[in-house]
Amino acid sequence: MSSFVSKFHQYPTNETFSNDFLRQVPKADLHCHLDGCLRPQTLIDLAVQQDVKLPTYDAELLKKEVFKEKYDSLDEYLVCFSYASAVLRTSEALERVAYEQAYDQFHMGVRYFETRFAPQLNTVPGKLSLEDVMLSVDRGSKRAMNEFNAKDQDVVSGLAPPFAYGIIVCAMRYLHIGFLALL
Repeated sequence: MSSFVSKFHQYPTNETFSNDFLRQVPKADLHCHLDGCLRPQTLIDLAVQQDVKLPTYDAELLKKEVFKEKYDSLDEYLVCFSYASAVLRTSEALERVAYEQAYDQFHMGVRYFETRFAPQLNTVPGKLSLEDVMLSVDRGSKRAMNEFNAKDQDVVSGLAPPFAYGIIVCAMRYLHIGFLALL
């Protein structure tokens, strides 16, 4: 397990079960927002690449100022989503964040997750269409799925369920190309 995983992926304090045990139990996460799972350093990297202004470019300070443990209001909580929406406007950014979301899910012991987002918030007229957004997220998630399933010996030998994902969007028009959509 990488140092990133051991530091970043911690369950709430539990006197009955250890973090290692909880990570090993296969799980499903049926409600995981793509724009709510950005790693602070990824947000910084993407903001620098795209000239997006952040309150700080220090990951630890960003965690304290934007990605807090507790928020005083819904408005305060939603601020982090405005930064995420600002940087998730390229195919590369969407694919990277989708891959990292799948990576993080896998390393928490999740075997199936459903990522959800509003693709219309990520479009850029003339540059990034709804279809581009959907396909970018799918590419990142699929790359992670294929990588993890090929490397995990328990999956390869049939001792563990394979890692898989679903995409939940608020755009019914993409149902015909294989995306699960909810209104």
